[in-house]
Amino acid sequence: MDLMYPVRMNGVSNRPDVGILYHVTIKLFDADKDKEEEVHEIAKTLALVPPDPKKVEVETTTIQGRTGYTIYVLKLHGPEMKDIEESHNCFKHLGYHNNYQFAAHISVDKELWDRVKESESKSAHVLGIEFLPAELHHKAKVVASYRPKHARLSGQFEAEEEDKLAASESM
Repeated sequence: MDLMYPVRMNGVSNRPDVGILYHVTIKLFDADKDKEEEVHEIAKTLALVPPDPKKVEVETTTIQGRTGYTIYVLKLHGPEMKDIEESHNCFKHLGYHNNYQFAAHISVDKELWDRVKESESKSAHVLGIEFLPAELHHKAKVVASYRPKHARLSGQFEAEEEDKLAASESM
C-alpha cells in the first residue's frame, strides 16, 4: 500500500520504462501487516495539500532500492516538503521501518533523469511537473482519494462516508 501524491510529468502519468504511476510517496505500508482502514483513518485527518510546482525545486540524484538496485530520482526541495515529511511521520508506527532519512522524491526513468539533469531549470513548474491530490493505493486499486480541506473518498470507504452524510442531512 502506498499513500502518495500522483504526479504528471509534462502531461504523462506513467513511467514509460516500468508503467507505474509517477508519484511522491508520503508513506509506503506493509500490506501484510497494516490495515487499509487504519491508514485511511489517519490520512483523512491530515491536510494533504498537493505541493505547488512553483514552490518546488528539483535535484537529480540516485538512491538505493531495498535490494540494492539504483533508482533515479528527482529529489524535491521547498517549504512544502516539510509538510510531506510531517504527514509521513504521522504513520511512523506503520509501514516499513527502514534506516533512512525521509526525503520527498519522484522516481523516474533514466532518460527523463538525464534530460532533467541537463536542463538549466530546476523549477518543478518549468519542468512540467504537476502534483495531484493524495491517494491511497493498494496494488493497482485506488482505495481513497484525499482532496485539500476535506476527503473525497472512493472505493470501499465511499459508502461509509455517504451514509454519514445522509444521516447528518436528515437531522
